[in-house]
Amino acid sequence: MEANRARDPRIGNLQRAEWRQKCRQLLAEHLRTKLGIAIDPHRIRLRTDPRHDGYTWAPVSGHEHRFQDGLFAKQLSKHSVGAYMTLCREVGRYFEAVSTWDRERSRTAGRSPETEVAVSATIHAPPARRAATSDGPRPVRQHTRTGADEHHHRCREVRQLQDEIDDARDRILRLTRRNHLLCGQVRQLQRRHKRHERSVVHVLPVLEMICATLKNGCGDDKLWESEGANNESHDEVDGDHQPSRADPADGQRSSDLG
Repeated sequence: MEANRARDPRIGNLQRAEWRQKCRQLLAEHLRTKLGIAIDPHRIRLRTDPRHDGYTWAPVSGHEHRFQDGLFAKQLSKHSVGAYMTLCREVGRYFEAVSTWDRERSRTAGRSPETEVAVSATIHAPPARRAATSDGPRPVRQHTRTGADEHHHRCREVRQLQDEIDDARDRILRLTRRNHLLCGQVRQLQRRHKRHERSVVHVLPVLEMICATLKNGCGDDKLWESEGANNESHDEVDGDHQPSRADPADGQRSSDLG
């Protein structure tokens, strides 16, 4: 039985959906408590865009060796049950959410003094010099910026569509699980109906025999009553037609008078 359950893809999908939902909730709760960011669990991402999402994932200090880059190389919907279990177990222990501002500050803090001097010199240089030391002519930069903005816009649309697909899959799995439960209840009701039918089939002949017996008993009582009434009527008729006997005393008196 357990082997069949393990091979059933529907049960595997349901288990995967349950763990994915649990993982989303734990990550959302970690974001809320760690950074104060309230986000819908269905909007949680592992591959984040720091400029738009406002957070990213980083190893906890001292546990860099435990940080698994592969877990954050794709979105939650693409992972397996084992990956969801790992994320649930390691969130807050070996990896944590950091704000993009903290990330940028740590990146700036890691620059060398020469880099800081070069950046500072570029920032404080005259406009003409900054334009000369920029990446290229203004039209090229304009085109690059426009292309980058369009790329990020497309990426946001793709992520939103992916989130909608994940939500639809979760709803389908929940409806599938509810359908399985309802089918089980229907089968249970069908079995109960068959048991009741068999009971009725066994009881019905007995009820018919009882009804027939009661009907026969009522018929015999009526027959007995009708026969008794007929006997009484015959007795009355016989009494009316019976000849009267002559009294001997009356005959003697008549002879004396004569």
